[in-house]
Amino acid sequence: DQVSFGLTIAPAPRLSFTGIEQDGTAQFSFEALDNKIYEIQFTNDLISQEWSTLETFEIDQGGLMPIHIPIDTQVRQRFYRLLEK
Repeated sequence: DQVSFGLTIAPAPRLSFTGIEQDGTAQFSFEALDNKIYEIQFTNDLISQEWSTLETFEIDQGGLMPIHIPIDTQVRQRFYRLLEK
């Protein structure tokens, strides 16, 4: 007996930095797929492995999604990641 099935492997979502606005917000973007949920997380310390959710996006129709994140001037450095939920 043989079983056949189709397999589609989608690449992990990629968050791209696109610039800083004059008002001090950082601009990012990512290519979203239809009917997906994405979460942007941040940490100030990569060693701690503790990430906090900044925003969640429920996408009905995919495409290029621009994101504007206010820069916290009280923090010396911050790291961001994008997860598909």
